[in-house]
Amino acid sequence: MRRFTFAICLFLGISMSMQSQSRDYPMGISFKKLMMDYQSQNGGDLGAIKDYHHGVEIGFHKRIAGPLNVVIPFKYGNINDGQIAKGTRKSIIGADLQFQCMFYNKTSKIIPYLMGGIGGVKEIGGDFNAQVPFGAGLNFRAADNAWVNIQSEYRYSFAEDRNNLHHAIGFVYLFGKKSEAVEEEKEKETEKPDDMDSDGDGILNKLDLCPDVAGPSALNGCPDTDGDGIADFKDKCPGQAGIKSLEGCPDSDGDGISDNEDECPNLIGTSANKGCPEKEKISDRDGDGVMDKDDNCPDVVGLMSNKGCPEVKKVMDSDGDGVPDKDDDCPNVAGLMSNHGCPEVKKVFDRDGDGVEDKDDNCPDVVGFVSNNGCPEVKKTMDRDGDGIEDNKDNCPDVPGRGNANGCPESDRDGDGMIDKADRCPDTKGLLELNGCPDSDGDGIADPDDKCPKSAGPKVYGGCPDSDGDGLDDSIDKCPNSQGTVANNGCPEIAVEDKKTLDIAMRAVQFDSGLTSFKGESFTILKQIAGILNRYPDYNLAISGHTDNSGSAVANQELSEKRAKACHDYLITLGISSSRLSWAGYGESRPIADNDSLNGRSLNRRVEFSMVPR
Repeated sequence: MRRFTFAICLFLGISMSMQSQSRDYPMGISFKKLMMDYQSQNGGDLGAIKDYHHGVEIGFHKRIAGPLNVVIPFKYGNINDGQIAKGTRKSIIGADLQFQCMFYNKTSKIIPYLMGGIGGVKEIGGDFNAQVPFGAGLNFRAADNAWVNIQSEYRYSFAEDRNNLHHAIGFVYLFGKKSEAVEEEKEKETEKPDDMDSDGDGILNKLDLCPDVAGPSALNGCPDTDGDGIADFKDKCPGQAGIKSLEGCPDSDGDGISDNEDECPNLIGTSANKGCPEKEKISDRDGDGVMDKDDNCPDVVGLMSNKGCPEVKKVMDSDGDGVPDKDDDCPNVAGLMSNHGCPEVKKVFDRDGDGVEDKDDNCPDVVGFVSNNGCPEVKKTMDRDGDGIEDNKDNCPDVPGRGNANGCPESDRDGDGMIDKADRCPDTKGLLELNGCPDSDGDGIADPDDKCPKSAGPKVYGGCPDSDGDGLDDSIDKCPNSQGTVANNGCPEIAVEDKKTLDIAMRAVQFDSGLTSFKGESFTILKQIAGILNRYPDYNLAISGHTDNSGSAVANQELSEKRAKACHDYLITLGISSSRLSWAGYGESRPIADNDSLNGRSLNRRVEFSMVPR
């Protein structure tokens, strides 16, 4: 009964949840002090420690595979078996072949193990007997390759009255060349420690969702190639700026279907028709996205900005009848192609009724003489080119032209004095010095070349102003009214102390277990965050809630959302505008540590606060 009780106590004393020992070294040697008890297992008292006798042990260790070690210990000591030798002390020597099963894990400081094997003991002056040892022990790390050891073993003997207990304390020293597999594992473990920033983006690896690729803090360290505010790994169109609701893809025609899935990206359509309008509603013969009714070139693929005509097509058709002005006998009146652009009912035009057809009349709006090509003789002194337009109204006074071209031989639709073929902006009245283009803001840069045509700015900034004078023009400055740095897209840099406060807040904002109510210590850090927002009026705050993987994913998602919303609502009570705050919950989907450890789960239960330029 005593043996049974002792065995239960022994095994209950071994902590199977202890952490593990290094397996880096293949060999080792141990030195131990022994307390040998022969009397309690042969009719004596287990508690009679004074009857234990001393010995020593030297052991050689070899790692076989994984957690399995083989140990060959050599023992020497004295025993005093009152049941056999009647108080006579004997010396013994012995050796075993033992196997140890270690309980490992990677962050070990204490290792429990079980052992068992077979051995033999020779009593000097007596007999040899075989014994079977089994027991357990603990290794306590003193250095990377040195351990303090305690071990207890029960030794069953094949000879009568020789069962015994050995209790040992000593140390184990490991040595030998580490295996390549262990070295690789070490490299992986030290490759990206949590306190490093592998990609140099200012976000520690333990908080960086993309630790190998630099990205902004607003996107948890992940890149955003197209700058649409959606991280590349979540962006279906990482090379094209898009909108969040379409997972980062653009929607050129605004029909709610992303361009990468829209078969008619320039036509408003329906999802049932893969982004195209119903076919019966389409009348676009050349398929350039401009309906025939609005297409000046319905049979030629063109640009929407050029009313369906190719940009290279400089054909002028003032009356829109499909006959270019150069071939149109009636360029200002819609007609038939078969009648050279004139209405069939009137094949001859003589607007001024002077008997000279308009096509031959140099002054089609003024009564003149046939001998003078339709112009009155009195105009000759004031009309050097004889085109019927007085020199003071003639943009081309030395070259005969047309009235609708201000006296120039070619059309000038916008009437700015520059003929259409030389006019960069033929449909908008502009300045001659700007090749016929307007300058709406008066900064000396033509509107087509002006990045900010409604706001005057210097040429070095492409016509945009730099309102805050920080070296970034307003078109690319995310904080145009506050001086910032180029590296921070024109926004003021957030002070190191404030960044540290936001990082601390991730762990400092605490909630009652399983609830959305704050613990008392959380209010201080939330007030500090409100102060940071007041110091940086050009920034908004993104709040994101996260949990570990304990419980169901649905419950974790709901809890993370509610906790992020609780932070949002409390900041509003501190005077922060709701327009500057956003919140979202991500449940257990974005861990920053291993959920298999208590510390890792603690890190994963967090609320993150990210400053984002407005």
